[in-house]
Amino acid sequence: MLVRPNLRKLHGFPIAAVETVLTDIGQHAVVLTPVFGLRAFDPGDQLLWDLLATMPDVRLITGDKLFPRDIGMHTRVISAADFVAGR
Repeated sequence: MLVRPNLRKLHGFPIAAVETVLTDIGQHAVVLTPVFGLRAFDPGDQLLWDLLATMPDVRLITGDKLFPRDIGMHTRVISAADFVAGR
């Protein structure tokens, strides 16, 4: 997905760099078995809510603007812009 032409225009990384980043992420990944958490505002986000429920100290970095609207999620979600800015 990250090597699709439209996304490559956004991030500007060569394909080899994308593969390196994805390999690094895969090598450091943590496999979780989700537990049912609170009901997500957007049903399509339920898996992310459930994964967050398994590890209360984990934060989600996302550009999804609906996540902060969910009650109880505002302290768990960091916008991509805030993350890059160090907030």
